[in-house]
Amino acid sequence: MVRYRIESLIGIRHNASLTGMYKTGKTGLACDLATALADGRPFLGSLAVEMPQGRIGFWNGEMDRDDFLDYTRPIGIQNPNKIETLHLRGYRVPLITDAGAAWTAWWLRYNGSRSGSTTRGLGSVPGRE
Repeated sequence: MVRYRIESLIGIRHNASLTGMYKTGKTGLACDLATALADGRPFLGSLAVEMPQGRIGFWNGEMDRDDFLDYTRPIGIQNPNKIETLHLRGYRVPLITDAGAAWTAWWLRYNGSRSGSTTRGLGSVPGRE
């Protein structure tokens, strides 16, 4: 039986990918997902969430830090301390290389993350939960 992180959508220990055309709401959806995971609010207002242990890692690769904070402040995240954001605009993390994968795993562990979200996807760290 599948245990769901997001009801009927994303299982615990499953990976998911969010892709879409330019300006179709990917960033907003990823922010809503991170907020739901941090606060335990229903995702998209209706899908039950099982909050992860630890913190949520959020990688912002689209906006600089100030623009990102201006974008996310109105969302009203109740537990912002549960989200660790890495601002990567202008930087690369080559995830398909051993070094990139190792650095990513280190960053998630170092920041106490059990789940990760980016402006382009979400996943749980393998072997956790």
